[in-house]
Amino acid sequence: MMAKIDLSLWLALLCLIFSSCGKDSSLEAASEFSKHLSEKQPQLVMLPAITVHNQNGKSIELAKIGVPTVVYFYPKDDTPGCTVEAKGFRDSWKTLSAMGVYLLGVSADDAASHQAFAEKYQLPFDLVADTDKELAKAFGVPSTLGFFKRMTFVADEKGRIIKVYREVEPANHARELSRCLKRAGLSAVCMASR
Repeated sequence: MMAKIDLSLWLALLCLIFSSCGKDSSLEAASEFSKHLSEKQPQLVMLPAITVHNQNGKSIELAKIGVPTVVYFYPKDDTPGCTVEAKGFRDSWKTLSAMGVYLLGVSADDAASHQAFAEKYQLPFDLVADTDKELAKAFGVPSTLGFFKRMTFVADEKGRIIKVYREVEPANHARELSRCLKRAGLSAVCMASR
């Protein structure tokens, strides 16, 4: 069985073989091409059929939510970037809930940590303790030293993943997401993300 070769390395190798690129530009071009592909192709098609529990122990069946859903992964409760992002979602809650959006934050912190985080900052949305990283694996979210990469997934009311934010800036993400959903509507977002 042939080992998988990273797309950027494969393209760089081809570029070097055909000598059509300079030393540095071949790697940059390959990296850009690889990045472009990964941004255009969500890893999931549907919300996974997994039951999770919020910070208060309430069961949530992801595949059966039945309304537009935003699942955002973040590294750790009550750290500077994660707090800024959570407060942004809290401050955008009125807009998101008026659109019928269900919001779910996910990190590897336990339920007690989530409960304290939600209470401290009056977070009106659910937080999931993905301590076994089952949900992160299902969504294809990378984890380094137990901390999830900051990523957001948007699903329509049928559970279809229609947009993936692979690079998230905590300070602006909630406003960016709210504006995008409000301006374009959920169905238009689907077309823009592919």
